[in-house]
Order: sequence, then structure tokens, then C-alpha cells
Amino acid sequence: MNTWRFIWRGNLLVALVVSAGLVCGAAGPAAAEGPVPVLGDVGLLETVILTAVADTQVAIIPNTTQNFGHDPHMAVAWQPAAYLLRCLVRFDLSSLPANAVVDSALLQLYLTSVEGSVPNLPISAHQVTSPWNETSVSTASYPSYGPVAALINVDSTAGTYKNWVITSLAQGWKVDPMHNYGVALHHAWTGDPYTGFVRVFATREAGGNPPRLVITYHLPPAPKKILLPLALKEQGDGAPGTLIFADDFNDGDLAGWTPHGGTWTNPSTFLQGSYQVYLGTAQNIRPELGTDFVYEGKVTLVSGNAAGLVFRSSADGESSYCLVLDATANCLKPCINWPGWFFSPYSVTVEYGRAYTLRAELVGDLLRVYLDGVHAFTATLGGYYSSGQFGVLVHNGVARFDDLAAWRLP
Repeated sequence: MNTWRFIWRGNLLVALVVSAGLVCGAAGPAAAEGPVPVLGDVGLLETVILTAVADTQVAIIPNTTQNFGHDPHMAVAWQPAAYLLRCLVRFDLSSLPANAVVDSALLQLYLTSVEGSVPNLPISAHQVTSPWNETSVSTASYPSYGPVAALINVDSTAGTYKNWVITSLAQGWKVDPMHNYGVALHHAWTGDPYTGFVRVFATREAGGNPPRLVITYHLPPAPKKILLPLALKEQGDGAPGTLIFADDFNDGDLAGWTPHGGTWTNPSTFLQGSYQVYLGTAQNIRPELGTDFVYEGKVTLVSGNAAGLVFRSSADGESSYCLVLDATANCLKPCINWPGWFFSPYSVTVEYGRAYTLRAELVGDLLRVYLDGVHAFTATLGGYYSSGQFGVLVHNGVARFDDLAAWRLP
């Protein structure tokens, strides 16, 4: 049985659900601050109610420049030879914790009035895939959108919220907030085209009952402590061993580096990589091999999504481990590439233009990670790659790398 407890967090009403025996699983290995984590009970779900930050109706027919962004209502409507209306709504998920995992999301629109003879009007929700502005969007600037994400029959009972389950959309917005353009509401009526209908909903300007997004989420489970092997403990803060390679890029060239995608230059005294392709990653790989080692360097994300170090890599960078600074999720996270598994992230505010010193100490399958000289977390990697090459990567952005070096561990 679930026990609900409601609390106020800022101006949000938060419902806490304490569940007995609820266990969180993961698709891949996990990592967290401190010792190697072991999955445990989640135990606590939180539900937040977010209100819209933008909403409006748009007249698709007739073709007009009229904007309705300040209106207290919006409608999904069709009147033959007169008008076709659709709705746009957007929510801001940035108030959720950086490491929150979205379990469910419910879009709620408050129905204020009904017209027409259709008792149950099918209305579909679609992910919006391009930007729009609440106070200027009109017929000509209606944004692009994806296929049906949710569909319900909206009855004629006014004075109640109507609900669409859009969990997959909210999960995407949480992971990639830069492409959160909201949701579009369209009628999906396939009956008599000469039948008119109107469903009017309250907007955030109505003064009450605004569009809402009800999100239930959980945080990754707290790690349980296990002992680290003595060899790794001894290497944690000790001097590195034999040098594998080092490059401060002060020679003005990129000798020894092989790019795979993107544009790579040495503008002065650093390596710069640029690969501004949505969901695209470019690597630059060294020829040297390493098994157990320390690998460190300075990583500066200039713009875009993410950048970091690559190690135990194939020659083309497609199969490797990596340690990535992610500005979209504000975290530092290791990953296995391929199959593309990410470990549990370590929360850090990633600032554009700031140089972060990343250090990876790898012995066997145990990875010990330092950020700016401070131990951040330790993780177990799962035995995918036992040795490989070193490199760097940039994901949909521009990044700089400097003072890269690797040493063998005994």
C-alpha cells in the first residue's frame, strides 16, 4: 500500500509516496559519489504539479496573423468553412532535481465550455519539434510536431480537468531540455466533416485552473558501501607510474591525433573540437594503448551539450569508456560506448567557458574519478573493455582540451 504525504516546496505542492519494498533497477552499471554503489530500495516517489509557462490557441483556418497568447482561454475546434483551432502548451521542468528519473507525466487541461453535437471528441497530443512564441505565434508560424503521443475522448462535462498521459514526452524534456518545445493539441475527429465542435480550455491567463503537468519521479537509490581493493586505494592519491603520452598543444600542431568526425584544430595552445550536430558525437583518438592507468586533462565546454575524455577505446572511438561533462543535465557521468549505457550521474553545475580538470584512475574494472582534484565517485565498469586507446570527444557542441596526459599503473 502506498502512503501519500503532501508538502510545500517553494510554490509547488509536492506529494510524497512512501512505498514498501519498491526496488529500482537499471539498464547498465551504476555509479555514485563515494564507494562503488549497489542498488537498493528507492522507497520514495515524489509528485510535483507544474503549471504552464506558455499556452495559446492558433487558428489554422483561416490563415491569419492574429495571435491569442494573452487570451484567458484556448480551444480545439472545427467549424466547417469557418475555422480550425489548435492549442500549444509548454512547461519548464528545470525545478526537478538534476538526477530525477521521471516515472509518469500527466497533462491536464481544464475544460470550461463545450459547443457542438459531438459528445466525445477525440483530441490528440503531439510533441512539438520546433520553437514557438506565445505572444507571436499565428497561422504561418505554427511549429512542426511529431506523431500522436496520446489520445483521449474529451466528453462534454465542463468544469473538470481532462488528462493525457505523456510520460515519454516529459522524459525526453528532462534529458534534453534544450529541445523542450511543449505539446500541441489537435482534434482527431474522423466523422462527418460537416459536423462542428468546440472544446474550450482555461489558459494560465485565466486566473485559475491553468494547464498542469503532473510529474511523478524518483531519485537514484543511495549507494551501499563496499570495500575497495587495496591496490586501488594505494594508487588513489599517489604518484603516477610510467608516462604513456602527454600533450599540452604548445607546439601548435595535432601530431599523434586522429579525428573521427567533427572539426579539430589547434588555435593556439589547446585542442579544439567542434561537432554541432543534434545527437552527434565526434572523437579524436591517440594511438597509444593503456590497460591500468591514470588519464587526466582539462576540458572546457564552449557551447552545446557535452564533452569529455575517452579511454580503453577502439581506434575509431566507437567502442570505449568515456567520462563526460554534460551541460544539458548539469552532471559528470561515465559511459560505455557502445552499447551506449550511462552510469548514474554526479551532479555538478557545468559552466560554459570554464576549464574542468578531469582525472580517471582505472585498475581492472574499477574506475575512480576526480573533478578539479577532488574525489567525485568510484564505479565498476562491468568488464566491457580490458585495454585500448586514449582520446577526447565532443557531443553536439564546441569544446577545448588541454594538458592531456596518461600514465601506466603497476
